Amino acid sequence: MALSDMICTEQFGPLGNEKYREYVEDIHASAHHALKVLTTSLDTALTASLEPASSDAATEVDINAILKACLKLTEPNFSASGIILRREIAPELHHVATRATLLHQIILNLLGNALKYTPEDGTITARSELCQDGSIRLSIIDTGLGIAATELATLRSGNLPPRVNDPSTQASDKISNKSGIASSHGLGLNLIRAQAKACGAEFTIESQRGRGTTTCLIFSGE
Repeated sequence: MALSDMICTEQFGPLGNEKYREYVEDIHASAHHALKVLTTSLDTALTASLEPASSDAATEVDINAILKACLKLTEPNFSASGIILRREIAPELHHVATRATLLHQIILNLLGNALKYTPEDGTITARSELCQDGSIRLSIIDTGLGIAATELATLRSGNLPPRVNDPSTQASDKISNKSGIASSHGLGLNLIRAQAKACGAEFTIESQRGRGTTTCLIFSGE
């Protein structure tokens, strides 16, 4: 969609023949329609996926143990990508009632997103901490591409900005071999937000274009 946007607005010069404009507008409209269909399909699948299986009912779990297991699984990817992994894990966190399998999936998704948007020699920090109010915060902090303020506001509203969803736009950012995200920022973060709620956690995201992104899962201390 980003390429058709550029052509429609004649960013690099006039199209010339009016037929070309008609064709590219048709392509642009078709791409937006396809995204709407995909979003609807994913929303339907999401509703089904959030229903807890009997094997993943909420139980008292060790948050640090789940975080460490996820880091162990993804550690080879850090080495292969030339990205520095930092662990800042608070000792002896109290257990929380949550769905362990779903939480495991969320953390892997957040790590995967960070890996795909962080360039070689960048840094990703996995942090767990006990906050003053008794809540537990899990954070994934990267020094990657980041998200522009307008796009971040759209993501927080639950909508899907084309700028962060379109693979051709991601490729143009020229992060070596990092174009495309596992489930794209827009779709992926909407999914993670819903999954976090199903786990009894609040999901937050802070980001700055060119500076990186911080995603957090916050488990209430109440």
